[in-house]
Amino acid sequence: MFETLWKTRVTPKAQILGWRMFLDKLPTKAKLIAKGLLLQHSLCEFCLECEEIVEHIFFSCRVAQKVWNMCYKWLGLSTLSHIKATINFQHFYLLNLNKRQNIVWHGMWLAII
Repeated sequence: MFETLWKTRVTPKAQILGWRMFLDKLPTKAKLIAKGLLLQHSLCEFCLECEEIVEHIFFSCRVAQKVWNMCYKWLGLSTLSHIKATINFQHFYLLNLNKRQNIVWHGMWLAII
């Protein structure tokens, strides 16, 4: 998974975001509060319904799900989304593409993120 991430031809900033997401090292509100930072709340700013954690803001939030659904529709895909970043990335693979084409395809995943 990490090998594919680093081979993907996207900006280093996108690769680092993906890398930090896979390692669960993004500074979400829940993590910042756990480290002692005083915030008004730990809720997701998109929906204000659930705690802001990586899985929620990128995959399970209703706003994030709308984005994924629009992208899947645009790409002509019908698939299930996983809320765990590593599994979602690994399943963003098309069997009819070769390895090199799938590296480009994974770049699409990083662009959506």
